[in-house]
Amino acid sequence: MLEQELRELFEQRTAAAQPPVRASIAQAAKDGMAVRRRRRRAVAIVMPMFAAGAVAAIALAVVSAPGQVSPRPPRPPRPGAAAKPRPAPLVPWRFSPLQAYAAFGWLPAGASFTLGSTTPGLITLEADSTTPNATGSQAAGYSWRWSGYSRGACQLRSRLLVCGGQSVMRITARAQQVDGRPAYWGYGPDLPGEPILTNADGTGPRLLAYQFAGGWATLSAPSASVFTVARTIRLVAPAKIRYPVQLVGVPASWQVADSDYFPGPAGPETSDFSVRVAATAQLEVNAAPGAGEYCEGQAADVAGHRVLLSQTPGPAHLGMYTLCARGDDGTDVRLEETGRFAPGVVPLFRSHLRLLGLDPAGWTTQPLN
Repeated sequence: MLEQELRELFEQRTAAAQPPVRASIAQAAKDGMAVRRRRRRAVAIVMPMFAAGAVAAIALAVVSAPGQVSPRPPRPPRPGAAAKPRPAPLVPWRFSPLQAYAAFGWLPAGASFTLGSTTPGLITLEADSTTPNATGSQAAGYSWRWSGYSRGACQLRSRLLVCGGQSVMRITARAQQVDGRPAYWGYGPDLPGEPILTNADGTGPRLLAYQFAGGWATLSAPSASVFTVARTIRLVAPAKIRYPVQLVGVPASWQVADSDYFPGPAGPETSDFSVRVAATAQLEVNAAPGAGEYCEGQAADVAGHRVLLSQTPGPAHLGMYTLCARGDDGTDVRLEETGRFAPGVVPLFRSHLRLLGLDPAGWTTQPLN
C-alpha cells in the first residue's frame, strides 16, 4: 500500500509543470564584489559569464522540441575537484604614458582621488582629504600617495628597495602581509625620483612597500587606513588620457615621456605632459587657464600672439627655454624646452601647436600627430 502511494505521488510531481529557475542578482553581485577584492577583478567578470552560459545550456536542453535529440549536458566535475581560478592581472613590463592603469578602491570618508601620473616605468595615484579651518578660508588634511612600478623594475638589495636602478625606499622593518604577499616599512623621498634622505633627521616620509600585481608598490598614508587602502588599490583596463593640445608635423621619433592626469566626466584628462625629443632634450607642455601665471621674460609677437620668451642658462647645451602665451579662448600655453632641439619653442608654437579649446569633448588622445 505504501509503495503504491509513493508511486502515485512521484507521478504527480513529475507530471506537474516545473517552475523556472531563479537566480539571485543581489547574491551574485555580492559574490562578485568579494571576488573582485581577491582576484583584482579578473575572475569576477569572466566567471559569471561562464555560469550564465551553463544555465542557458541547461535551459535549452529542457525546452528542446519533441523528436529532437537534446545536446548532452556537460559532465559534472569529479567530487572534490574545483575549477582553477584565473590568475590576477599583472602590471605590464612597460606602461604607456598615454594611459591610466590603476585606481583607488577604497578611501576614507572625505577623501577623493585628485591626481595621477604615468611614465614608462611608474604609475602614481594621489588622493587628498581636506578639512576647512574655523574661518573656512584655508584647508588642511591628509594625503594618500601611491606608486606602482612596472613588472621586473624592482629588486630588494640588502635593506633597500631599488626600482629602475634607483633606491626608492630604505627598509626599516617587516610589516604585516598585504593580500598574502610580503610587505615592509621604511622611508623614502617626498616625491618619486628625489633622494631618499629629505628631512633634517636623515629620514623621509614613512612608506609601506609591498608586492603588487607582479611588481612592487609603495604607499604613504595615515596609519589608520594604510593597509585597507593598499589592499584595495586595483589595476583597471587602461584608459586613454585626453589632451587639450596637439603637436602636429613633429618628427616620428618624438615620444610622450609622461603625463599627469586628473579625473574628468568622461575619464582621465590632462593639461600637463612632457615629450622626449632626444637623449639630451625634453619639452614640457602645459595648456590650461592659469598655466602662464608665473611666466616672465621678453615680450614678442609670434603668429599674431603676444608671448613671453625667457632663457635660463645651464651647463653645456642643457639650458632651459620657455615660451608663454594666451590662447584666444583664455587658455594659457607654456612650452618649456630643456636642451636645444629643432624646431625650438618659437617655431613650434608658430607652426606645430594646435589648441583644442576648453571643452574636453573636443580634446585628443593622441597629442603627437
